[in-house]
Amino acid sequence: MQDILQIKLKHSNFGDPVMIAAMIRQFEQKTKRAFHGNQASYTIHFGFPRDNDRNHGIIKGKLSLTREEVEAAYTKVTSSITTSCKEFFGDRTVQHLLLVGGFGESPYLKSQMRRVFEHQGIQIVTVDEPAKKAAADGAVIWYLTHLVEGRAARFTFGLIGGVRYDKQRHRAYESKTFINEAGEKRIRRFIVLIPKDTILTADWKVSRSSRAVYNSLPTAARLGKFEEVVYTWQGKGAPPYVLDPDDGKFPPGLIESFRIDANLSSLCNSVTSQSNKVSGKPYWMVDYEVDLLLRHMRLVARLRWVEKGIERIGPATIIPSTKL
Repeated sequence: MQDILQIKLKHSNFGDPVMIAAMIRQFEQKTKRAFHGNQASYTIHFGFPRDNDRNHGIIKGKLSLTREEVEAAYTKVTSSITTSCKEFFGDRTVQHLLLVGGFGESPYLKSQMRRVFEHQGIQIVTVDEPAKKAAADGAVIWYLTHLVEGRAARFTFGLIGGVRYDKQRHRAYESKTFINEAGEKRIRRFIVLIPKDTILTADWKVSRSSRAVYNSLPTAARLGKFEEVVYTWQGKGAPPYVLDPDDGKFPPGLIESFRIDANLSSLCNSVTSQSNKVSGKPYWMVDYEVDLLLRHMRLVARLRWVEKGIERIGPATIIPSTKL
């Protein structure tokens, strides 16, 4: 359009770069989106009522353009778009073509795309047709999620958990031990679930055996509020082996990534009682498995447990804390 206006207004007082820039802004905002090619002339309202140059089609701040002049601004770009689409389609069977963006709202572009493609059985869908757009969006999303075959873990993911203290392996960490509800000496560790750079494919799954321990018999309401926090190690080198059990501080680089929230009330019948090996005080526990899986390249979680010899599966929700 800029070239067309410069030629048309070459000998006009309104042919300077500032006025042409104002005309182009108005053309982009209004005329461009309204042009459909079935009128004899179109106007660009760029100035004031005192702005006149009848010899060049300017009357009261409005520039008059013929249909052919406006169409010339579209010919090159629409031709480029249709050619690119044809090259991309190749031998593929295409049912829908979604036009998006400001230019995608152009009636002229729609008509040209329909003229070229609809006889091939390709339906042109635009953003002003929400029902069709929703279907096209869904198809594109489905295709892309199934097109991706795997993701690489950018960080090491893991849980904070207690493991039984072993004199031979953990002697250097004896000062960091603690006594759990069962009266056992333990150390708190970062337990790796997903090592960094692991390729997570569509059938990937990792499981972690867990145990919830209570000082009193848990009610269904209490079991209903389960939370497991997953962390990422974003520091240099290997993640820390042992964490301090008391100060609640983590080394720099160990970041909370997401929480797994679930309702364990279904495990009421799976709660068992034991006695502390030192004090003899009773405590209650429930064992379960936490599964992390990929579904359409998205991380999802679930719980598994055994009830009267039968494996049960329950849902869990992942609530992100940081970007994965």
